[in-house]
Amino acid sequence: MKTFTWITLIHDTDPVELGPTTRHVLFTIGHYMDATGGSCYPTIKTIARASGLCERAVKKHIKIAKDAGWVKSHQHGFAGQKWRNNAYEATAPDCTKPDQLDQPRCDELSAPDSPGTRKGGARCAREVVHGVPPTYPLELPKKDILSETSSDDVPKARKKRNEYPAKFDDTWNAYPTDQNMSKAEAFGLWKRLDDEDRDKVLASIPAFNAYCRAHPDYRPIHFCRYIKFRRFDGFAEKANVQLVTDMRPEKWRSRLMLARKDRQWSTAEWGPAPGIDGCLVPPELLQPTDGDGWIEWKAH
Repeated sequence: MKTFTWITLIHDTDPVELGPTTRHVLFTIGHYMDATGGSCYPTIKTIARASGLCERAVKKHIKIAKDAGWVKSHQHGFAGQKWRNNAYEATAPDCTKPDQLDQPRCDELSAPDSPGTRKGGARCAREVVHGVPPTYPLELPKKDILSETSSDDVPKARKKRNEYPAKFDDTWNAYPTDQNMSKAEAFGLWKRLDDEDRDKVLASIPAFNAYCRAHPDYRPIHFCRYIKFRRFDGFAEKANVQLVTDMRPEKWRSRLMLARKDRQWSTAEWGPAPGIDGCLVPPELLQPTDGDGWIEWKAH
C-alpha cells in the first residue's frame, strides 16, 4: 500500500477506533517508509526519540496498531550481519476494500472554484491533507500529532512526606543522626515506648552527645539500637548531672591528678567516672586503673 494512501486512511479513521497516541506512533513510522509503504527499519529507540514517547509506550501502541491491522512487522537483517531490526509495512484493516485503497478519494472540503479543488468543488485527498501539500515525506501539523500524550507519560503524584509528632521531631533533631539512619524506622520503635520512656530518651541525649564529643573516634550508635536496646537508660540517669564546660586536656589532667591522689571523683562536676558509661574524659589521658575503687567526692 502506498504510504500517502495509508496516512490518509489513518486520518479518516474514527478516533474511537484508532486512538490519538497510536496514530502518532503510526505517523512517526510512516516518516521512515518509502513511497510504497515499505523499506522501513527504525528501531524502537529511534521511534521513541522521534515521537517524544517512552520506549514502553511505543511498544504498546505498535502492538495495538498491529492487532488492529494498521501495520505489519517482521525481522530484517543483511547476510553476515548479527543485528536484526523490525521491518514495518503499511497495511489496513480487513474492513477496508482492497480495490479502493490506492484510488483517489475526494472529500467535500472546500467551496467551488477555490484553490486546489477539482470540478464540482471537491478537493482530492491526494492533493491536500489537513491543509498540507503532498510533499514526501509527509509532514503533519504538530497540533495534529502531538495533541495527545501517552498514558505512560502522565507525571506520577509526589509521595507524601511522613508527618511525625512534635516530641519525636525534637528527639530526632537532638540525636547525632547520620544519613544511614532511618527516621521512619526509628519512629516505629519510639512510638512503642510509653510516655515516661519517651521523656527519658529525650532527656538522655544531651549526656550522650557530650560523650560523643569527648570521644571523637566513637561513632554514635544507630538511633534504632539506642532505643531498642535501651541505651538511653544509662545516659538518662546522668541527665541531671551538670555537664562539664571546660573540656581542655590540661584541665582533665589536673582533675585526674587530684582524683588519683584522693581516689575520689566528682560526678556532679566532671560527669561519669572513668570506667562508667558516659565518661567524658578523653581516652588517651586515662590509665588502666583509673576509676577502680574510686568513691564519690567528699568535701574535706
